[in-house]
Amino acid sequence: MKKFSSMVLPALTVLTIVFSIVWIILKSPPSFQPFLAGGLGYLISRFYENLKENKSRLYEKKREVYGRLLHAWKQLLINHINSKDKEQTITNEMLVETTDAAFDAVFYASDDVIKKYSIVRNYSRMLPPNGTIIYHLGKLLKSIRKDLGHTYTSLDEADILSMFINFETKEYIEMKILSSKDKS
Repeated sequence: MKKFSSMVLPALTVLTIVFSIVWIILKSPPSFQPFLAGGLGYLISRFYENLKENKSRLYEKKREVYGRLLHAWKQLLINHINSKDKEQTITNEMLVETTDAAFDAVFYASDDVIKKYSIVRNYSRMLPPNGTIIYHLGKLLKSIRKDLGHTYTSLDEADILSMFINFETKEYIEMKILSSKDKS
């Protein structure tokens, strides 16, 4: 019920404003109608341009926040590739960076990205089966892509992860199966 009322009130407000503007234009003297219509067109175009500019700024801020949010994970992956010792540690600097980025993400990230980042971040405490943290990282990356505008992507988690992880055929097939079972 609350969702319905939150949608009806703005719709009624917009309809009332549109009806009022049309009524004012029609009731005004014919010599003023072109000026009123031109002024209305100017206001609508300025509103639209402002909306596009705000959307563009939000997009850029989201890209920056997501980059900072994933920086520690990227560092871990690069360190893993470069080191002989496969045991990875997270430095205090990485923790500070990701915590700072997480606070910004609360303001800019979509609900889905926040939930999936929380799963990846708290993964070691959940004690899931081995190897699935990579899958959840893929889900996070897919959510970020969707939030940045790739809404109708055909890529799944395995496709995204294969950009920087060399899967063996068996692992890739397992990842594809996981992706097909879980379509969230």
